[in-house]
Amino acid sequence: MSRSLSGELAEAFEAAVARRNASRIQRLVADPLRAVTPAFLRWLGRVKEVPAQTFWGETMRVVVPEPVSAMIYRFGYYDENVCRFLLAALHEGNTFVDIGAHFGFFSKLAVRLIGGSGHVVAFEPMPRTRSLLSANLSGSIGAGCASVVEYAAFDEEKTLEFRDYGDAHSSFNSAFVGRGLERTGIPVDVRARRFDDIWNELGHQRIDVMKIDAESAELRVLIGAEQSLAKYKPVVIAEFGDFDLPNVPASRSIVEWLLPRGYVAFEASKSGLRPHQTQVRYGYTNLMFVPRDKLGLIDARDSH
Repeated sequence: MSRSLSGELAEAFEAAVARRNASRIQRLVADPLRAVTPAFLRWLGRVKEVPAQTFWGETMRVVVPEPVSAMIYRFGYYDENVCRFLLAALHEGNTFVDIGAHFGFFSKLAVRLIGGSGHVVAFEPMPRTRSLLSANLSGSIGAGCASVVEYAAFDEEKTLEFRDYGDAHSSFNSAFVGRGLERTGIPVDVRARRFDDIWNELGHQRIDVMKIDAESAELRVLIGAEQSLAKYKPVVIAEFGDFDLPNVPASRSIVEWLLPRGYVAFEASKSGLRPHQTQVRYGYTNLMFVPRDKLGLIDARDSH
């Protein structure tokens, strides 16, 4: 990705963040339809598939008022930290692995960042979610620069019973108890496989950045990807959060697993990336882990 394109995308992203941080009145005046539609549908108890424009100007389909979708629909982005990490870490021609791709926002951003010479591999095990993901990536799939994997990346091969919490809560679909959800969800059998086995079958020769949002299975994914991490040394972006769920290790275990393998942990801020100090307990956040021998690649990029 050229410096000029990098700067354009960064400026567009900061403009989207500024819209998000404006007052409620300012947001309502600026775009009343987008401001009220998610809340109105939530009040009606309905969901609706609608087009949303990303901060870099592409259109994707989302399902409002599902929280991730509502954020993209209203402001053109989701999860400020992950966006900043991707803007800092992805280069033209890179291979990006999106584990827990949902409807494909980060996969689409990655396609924009890495260009036609790169490749995006999006993992999404839930059938209904994967259908919309595939539709959102259809142009890139047709061009040969993106592909969708139906398996759940894990540390062993087995059938996992996921819970489908419905279109309005699809970002919480998980093999573990859905955090903050009182509903039990509909059971869906999903085939889980070791990431290393899947990757060897796919035949790709590199991984540059791997994003993991596996709804409390992040450490299991990493363990199943240990050979690939050692071979390709990708940047790793992982979701964190201690929600006291049964059979889920504390988030700090992710840090403690990655640091001895030559990684350095970073947080994101508007002023750039800063080193992360391991915490005993984590609220919801995302961290980026960079191999020591690739720190120069990240530091050389304008991440704000």
